[in-house]
Amino acid sequence: MSWVVALLVVVMGAAGPVVAAAPLAGREAVAAVSVAEAPDTASALVAARRQGTPVLVADLTTETRLVRAKPDGAMVAELTTVPTRVNRGGAWTNVDTTLAKRPDGMVAPRTAVTELAFSGGG
Repeated sequence: MSWVVALLVVVMGAAGPVVAAAPLAGREAVAAVSVAEAPDTASALVAARRQGTPVLVADLTTETRLVRAKPDGAMVAELTTVPTRVNRGGAWTNVDTTLAKRPDGMVAPRTAVTELAFSGGG
C-alpha cells in the first residue's frame, strides 16, 4: 500500500504570506522550514512549539517593543526606552542615525522615527 502525504508550508515574506505545497511519496525526507516571524500570537506560538525556537510576533512589535513566542508557550517581551526600529512601508527597519546627503542636497539620518533634515550648507 502506498501512502501520499502533502506538506503545506506558510512563510511570511516581505509581501505577505507565501504558501507552498510539496507532495511527498513513500518515505522521502522533508526539510524543515524555520519561521523567524509570525503575523499574530497564535501563529507564533504554533510555529515556536513545532520548531523548538522562539518566533517574533509581528502584530505586537512596536518601535520600542519586541515580543517572542517561546516553544514552551511563554511569551517574552524585550522593551527599550528609546525607539530602536521604524516601520517604513509596512516593514520594520532598525534606526540608523548615520547622517547622509540626500538627492535634494539636505543632510538627514538614514532611518529615524521623525523626518529630520539639515541644510547641506550655505
